Amino acid sequence: MKRHIFLLGFFLFTLVHDTKAQKKIYSTHTGQVTLFLNSNLALIQAVNKSVTSAFNRKNNEVSFIIPTNKFRFSNPVMQQPFNETYLEASKYPHSTFKGKVKEKINFEISSPQKVTVVGYLKMHGVKKKRSIPATIVVKNNKISCFSRFQVNTKDHQIKIPQALFKDGKNVVEINLIAKYD
Repeated sequence: MKRHIFLLGFFLFTLVHDTKAQKKIYSTHTGQVTLFLNSNLALIQAVNKSVTSAFNRKNNEVSFIIPTNKFRFSNPVMQQPFNETYLEASKYPHSTFKGKVKEKINFEISSPQKVTVVGYLKMHGVKKKRSIPATIVVKNNKISCFSRFQVNTKDHQIKIPQALFKDGKNVVEINLIAKYD
């Protein structure tokens, strides 16, 4: 009987210890996406701090849900045209990304690790395959992800007036921060 109690206690200890040490799914509801558009008028910038994301440590899959109407512009005059005219937030309430980290992540080191995430970005109802550079940092059993990449608005049929693009390239820069618990 003592042996069974010992084995049961050992099994429970191992299960609890393994669960805490090997968390499989990390998530956040406070990720941040910042948009930059180098316009002829001025630098247009918008921040969205309501990004939901999950990272699966077991298979390196990552997903993001970005509510379109949660972007806040440094110039409030841009808020209405962005939501109603350009991204049509009522018709396309969110953008999504689902992909997988190509490289093996070493969860034992805390130094930044450069990776590439390959997956599908869906914006404005248009889904496109993307290869996005990112940096992963693992510290105190928490994972942080940082990325900077560009999106051509024509790829997602987003109609922003050409006059707003200083260089004529229809490109918006995206900065992403996700700190997972």
